[in-house]
Amino acid sequence: MAGDKIQHPTPAEAFQQAANHAALLRALFLPAGATRKCKDETSTLKDKEGNVKTFPKLNEEDAVEKVNDVISRGFMTRKIILENATDMKARILIGGQAFPFVEAAEKAVKEAYPW
Repeated sequence: MAGDKIQHPTPAEAFQQAANHAALLRALFLPAGATRKCKDETSTLKDKEGNVKTFPKLNEEDAVEKVNDVISRGFMTRKIILENATDMKARILIGGQAFPFVEAAEKAVKEAYPW
């Protein structure tokens, strides 16, 4: 997204964003050694019967709200996972004790929220 203009992601970009978030959630919530497979990117959306559906688009007001939400959540997620050992504010958000997140969670949060 360039500047402050909100643009709809392509199906491929939306898939990549979803894959990044799925990787983050797997790293945080699956037990060690567990795996989950995702379907490969097809750049199309289909219903249960296999019919191609139009990729959904938000109006600009809703898009601004969603972007603000993603930025806020991304900031908090990065702070909690990457900085809880060194930043007291981040530590307070997770109960006051430093927590050593696994390397996979740290990598996933950096990919999902690269800023």
